[in-house]
Amino acid sequence: MKASWWWRFGLAVGFIGLACYELVPSAIYMSLDGEALKKVQASKKAFEEMLPEWAPRTKITPGLDLQGGVQLVLGVDLQKAIADKAERMTDRLRFDLNDKRIAFESVKRDESGDGDRIAVVFKDKGSREKFDDELLANYRYELTLTTRGDNELRFRISPEFLNSVRKDAVDQAVKTIRNRIDKLGVAEPSIGRRGTDGILVQLPGYGNPDEAKRIIGKTAQLEFSMVVDETRWMDSVTLPAGITLQKASYGSPPADDWHLLGEDKDAILAAVKGHVPETQVVRFAEVPSDGKTLYRTYIVNKRADLTGDYITDARVAQGSPEKPQPYVALDFNPPGATLFEELTGKNVGKRMAIVLEEKVDSAPVIQQKIGGGHCSITLGGMKSAEEILKDAKELTLVLKAGALPAPVTIREERSVGASLGEDAIAKGKWAVGIGVLLVFLFMLFYYRLAGFFSDLALVVNVVFLLAILAMFEATLTLPGLAGLALTVGIAVDANVLINERIREELLLGKTPRAAVEAGYAKAFTAIFDSNVCHILSGAILWQYGSGPVQNFAVTLIIGITTSLYTALVITRLFFDWMVSDADRQTLSI
Repeated sequence: MKASWWWRFGLAVGFIGLACYELVPSAIYMSLDGEALKKVQASKKAFEEMLPEWAPRTKITPGLDLQGGVQLVLGVDLQKAIADKAERMTDRLRFDLNDKRIAFESVKRDESGDGDRIAVVFKDKGSREKFDDELLANYRYELTLTTRGDNELRFRISPEFLNSVRKDAVDQAVKTIRNRIDKLGVAEPSIGRRGTDGILVQLPGYGNPDEAKRIIGKTAQLEFSMVVDETRWMDSVTLPAGITLQKASYGSPPADDWHLLGEDKDAILAAVKGHVPETQVVRFAEVPSDGKTLYRTYIVNKRADLTGDYITDARVAQGSPEKPQPYVALDFNPPGATLFEELTGKNVGKRMAIVLEEKVDSAPVIQQKIGGGHCSITLGGMKSAEEILKDAKELTLVLKAGALPAPVTIREERSVGASLGEDAIAKGKWAVGIGVLLVFLFMLFYYRLAGFFSDLALVVNVVFLLAILAMFEATLTLPGLAGLALTVGIAVDANVLINERIREELLLGKTPRAAVEAGYAKAFTAIFDSNVCHILSGAILWQYGSGPVQNFAVTLIIGITTSLYTALVITRLFFDWMVSDADRQTLSI
């Protein structure tokens, strides 16, 4: 036997051994009983404790259709993301105009249409020309100039920047939702984009869709905004029935607190429209009253003084024995700690509204400068201790996971029962098993010993395919099983071409060794061309297909790639071993 054969044989055995090593966790996972499987689905650590120390930590995960769970299709509100970006652009324009001492009357976002238009009105033509000379070039990527007047410029967000805003909004939403689901404790989630503004979320083995929707859908935009108490303009507002103007006081010496109170938020907003300065905005707090919910106004700065982006940690803490009510403790990063200390230091004696989801959670009076990068949010109102604790836990979860860049809506919801998943697994195993068995029997009957070699190579191909899926922690679904079955057929097709070529060469009178060499050489181009075409087809399915189609395509592409190795290398090892005797005159094919 030539030294090159032993070298190729050793390499093949090494690859097969590595593949079997990678499949150890998957084999253990597939053998778990019902109780053990529930533990694994609830925690990744539970499965890692079941593995030998020497085993890898990656495995194949059955998809939603194989083990049951929750599937949600979410839609990202891209219009809100665009409107928020345009609002931040107006703030930036105001800052730059003031910084360059360019006189202007107003910088406003046009809320009609897509909300992506901004109008800048200058004091005079000279101020507009100064803006053209000193600042216009700074906005050439973000803004497109649509109208130029003597003392006015109108912009809209440029198409390139708009596409970037849309893409970033969905990408950030995917990342945030993945963080939140990780904190939910789901061990095997699948989260990915769907279309231009959709997100597909699959939670295999998870049985509480209401909790998942509640946690995933929260935008969790936390803002700290100073309350504006110069609101005597409310005296001149015409109030509809059911809305009252109230006066309270806080602090020492006491400061006036004018606010509106009523059941209808929209009616309150309609009443104050045109009275609120453009740098301020109305936010509401919920006030329980006689079984009803009333809405109380706070006027705060439109631009938040500090946001939740600076938060590094959020946790539930317990109050003192005198006041044992749970609260949320927050830690800021160094820049956030500095900003929070400066903000509280400049506003001692004033109120700071803590705004979550555009709702005022509380508006405490700042008693002193708060340093050290720590603060707390007290929840409650008229809720019970159990409800407060639950709200505090949910708030810490979404704050630690980050804020969504824009609201998301539930477009589609589907729950798959575990019994349906078990039935799908059983039928999938039968389908793949029967298909593989028929292929094995045909090759063995039609090509004899050469067919047996092809069957062994086919087994190796499936092992390689599953090992690669396990290595990348792929999710295997029913379409993936279909891709596995199709891979078996495509893989054996290469062996059919090789065997037929060897038969032809034998009929021409060549020796078995010469026939094997010629058969592989002449079949290579046909095998390579057909497999490349299959890979390209799979790549197109992966690029343009949705979740199930992509799973099918990935399994197919990996299977075809590994089949090239097994058909051209593994079976060649067997043939070379069989014809190693120079005196051999026949071949079992």
